[in-house]
Amino acid sequence: MKEVRRITVTTTKSRILRYQPQALSIFCQGCGREVEMLTCAQAAGVLEVDGQTFDRLVSSGQVHTIQTMSGSVRVCKDSLFAK
Repeated sequence: MKEVRRITVTTTKSRILRYQPQALSIFCQGCGREVEMLTCAQAAGVLEVDGQTFDRLVSSGQVHTIQTMSGSVRVCKDSLFAK
């Protein structure tokens, strides 16, 4: 007599959340108002795209960006959901 074995596999999806400093609000010329600004890495994470795809969105003008006085680039959070 043959022995029958049943195997059950359960998978879960997990996401690691890291501490994020307090949100930065800056005037966005594209939106015409003060909005929350994200780093490029944060914005790409929100959209769940890789860096190359995000760079294409920025270069095509689909998301609003500014360069801070320190030289870092910030992305308008509202423009991520505008389309």
